[in-house]
Amino acid sequence: MTYVKILKILISIIPFVFFVSNSFGQELKPFQGENKLWGYQDEAGKVVIPAKYFRAFLFSEGMAIVQPTEYTIYGYVDSNGKEVIPAKFISAGGFFEGLAAVELLATAHWGFIDKAGKTALPFQYKGAGAFSGGLAPVSGFIEETGQYKWGYINKQGQPVIPFEYDGAGVFSEGLAAVRLVFKEEGKIKWGFIDPTGKLIIPFQYDYSAINTTIPVFKEGKARVWQNGRPFYIDKTGKEIKE
Repeated sequence: MTYVKILKILISIIPFVFFVSNSFGQELKPFQGENKLWGYQDEAGKVVIPAKYFRAFLFSEGMAIVQPTEYTIYGYVDSNGKEVIPAKFISAGGFFEGLAAVELLATAHWGFIDKAGKTALPFQYKGAGAFSGGLAPVSGFIEETGQYKWGYINKQGQPVIPFEYDGAGVFSEGLAAVRLVFKEEGKIKWGFIDPTGKLIIPFQYDYSAINTTIPVFKEGKARVWQNGRPFYIDKTGKEIKE
């Protein structure tokens, strides 16, 4: 597979990966009713929000993403079922640190909203991820190169880590996975940086059209792929034997 073909595949899946990976929480859980629509129930199985949505996702910080109809437009409800933010986004992420990354239908660009649905950071990014530790990965256009690159911004929208990556994940346990395309080798590799942008674990882990998962640290370990083999590493990059 050529470099161009691989790159096209990766660009096309970024919004979907972000959408799924950031839709989680610890509150009411979605359930599917006999009408095949989705609603929410508590841990005892009591229906709190009737099954009326085409799709419903887990809560995060008291808000949940819902898709009212078969059209892929998303909005947000609170734990009482109130539709706080109307469905008008073609991609949406969960709320983290009070903000959610969303993509507007009208512009096909990403920005950040608060829990009232107000724009917190303008819709000017080609892609965006969740805030963690005050930083969020976003994709912006670099005029000098004519390319989109990923970097990290703070809650004021100021660049903190330069826009120099071909992909970027959210920070977890002090590290974030970032991706570079090595054109000469025809390879795409993940490495890990800290909140200052310092490379902590070198670019040595595989990314392909088959393995599209963004590595993330949880309880001190992250699952990565290398030479077709999955395994876990610690925060120094050392393989964890299981």
